[in-house]
Amino acid sequence: STMEISTVTEKELLELAREIVATVAQSAHALVIRDPAKARAPIQVRDGKGDTMTIDAEAERIVMDMLKKNVKVPYHVLTEEIGLVRASAATDLYVVCDPIDNTLLALRGMFEASSTAVMFYDRKTEMMIASAIADLSGTVYFASRSADGLFRDVRGKIDRMVPSKVKEIGNAFISSYAVKAGRMKHLSEKYGKLMERAKYYYNSGGPMGFVAICAPEGGIALDSFFEEEKGFYAWDLLGYSMLEKAGGVVYTFPEKSPIRIDPENYDNRIRFVAAGTRELADAVTEALR
Repeated sequence: STMEISTVTEKELLELAREIVATVAQSAHALVIRDPAKARAPIQVRDGKGDTMTIDAEAERIVMDMLKKNVKVPYHVLTEEIGLVRASAATDLYVVCDPIDNTLLALRGMFEASSTAVMFYDRKTEMMIASAIADLSGTVYFASRSADGLFRDVRGKIDRMVPSKVKEIGNAFISSYAVKAGRMKHLSEKYGKLMERAKYYYNSGGPMGFVAICAPEGGIALDSFFEEEKGFYAWDLLGYSMLEKAGGVVYTFPEKSPIRIDPENYDNRIRFVAAGTRELADAVTEALR
């Protein structure tokens, strides 16, 4: 089955990942602007597990259509809305996808705070082959297995992204995720001591949280991002390998083990700490224990 993967080049998969997220971002952005009521209209999917909105279903449809049209070898797809869709043939090639992350913000026109993400993943080697994340304003971040680094494409201008160099909590801009008011209150009580020590504290999440720890040379970024309570599913985690590619640090909490996602065990949530430096990751981990 690994031979099947090798018949599709990493370069082709990276180009496709970039094209998919750029297309989804443009479409989702346009839908919210053109027809906000339609964008938020609920549709039932995934075995009746809750409502999905039109904006999510439309994003997922674009992903599935583009994969079907462009990937000529067997692949399984794991996507947030419909779960795991298996190929008819055996393969180690998985596509992990978060069609729209932070839908609530996208619907409110906060396009830079919402994103779409795709990762081509080799389950045999447990390695990312190629990944791309776009915010819904159209900025695309991308990385691949053999390429050196993480890159950002802003309307054709390509920049190499470097991780934050901050090492101490007292100088750090730290982020964790909560959007429901009750969870925000609970987490602010739980992380009060960490918040008091940090220079800035921000609420963000999903795949974008990992690349937000990086900025072009001379720029500034988030310094650390964590989820120590509920953990993230594979589709929310898929930015982890992009941060590693940039030279940043991400590991499981509290074990400090390397992140390993398994698309077959997709209901497994992983708790983690991510940072630009090992020193800050370790300091945040100690503060959370």
